Amino acid sequence: SRGRQSPECGRRHRPGAKNAAVRKLEHELGIPASQVPVSKFKFLTRLHYWAADTVTHGKKSPWGEHEIDYVLFFTVPSKDQLTVKPHPDEVDAVKWVTKQQLLDM
Repeated sequence: SRGRQSPECGRRHRPGAKNAAVRKLEHELGIPASQVPVSKFKFLTRLHYWAADTVTHGKKSPWGEHEIDYVLFFTVPSKDQLTVKPHPDEVDAVKWVTKQQLLDM
């Protein structure tokens, strides 16, 4: 319909989410922006995420996270081609998986 983008069109034009991914990869995983060009990300889907902050505000907390998250893929031929230095306050663990291991999850 008029004024609306098709889902396919939207998939091609997610520069905001992809630019944010580059920033977050550098901040959280220490991956330099030069190693993850925006044009190489593939949009998979987006999801609605909500979680109450029960640790800080108790079981009936009205506060927490409420956001739309994007799932983007970025493929590297070898883990040796990517610098990964996780920020200890952001990341507990990193795991590399093959395509088959990902499909099996």
